[in-house]
Amino acid sequence: MLRSKNLICARSIVWCILTGGIVSAGKVCADQIYDQTNASHVWDTATSNWDGSTATWTNTLTNNAIFTGTAQAVDVNGAINVNNITFNSAAGTSVTRPPMAP
Repeated sequence: MLRSKNLICARSIVWCILTGGIVSAGKVCADQIYDQTNASHVWDTATSNWDGSTATWTNTLTNNAIFTGTAQAVDVNGAINVNNITFNSAAGTSVTRPPMAP
């Protein structure tokens, strides 16, 4: 039985690699939900404001950012990689990035 589970896991990893998936810290094509109760209102790779304020943004091109709840402004601080952005807010959420230096 253990051999069968290991074989399935190995096949899953090979499939993911062959189809362009990225295995990073156990997450593949993960949905990350922004925690709007976090007071910082920033989107970066250092602040724990994702997934109930328990995680930082996993900066891969396979992760999806989901914004829910009431409308708010979120500032992007730094280079962010994302697959999809979904807004499930009643009145809308804006995501802005400060101007880049010339």
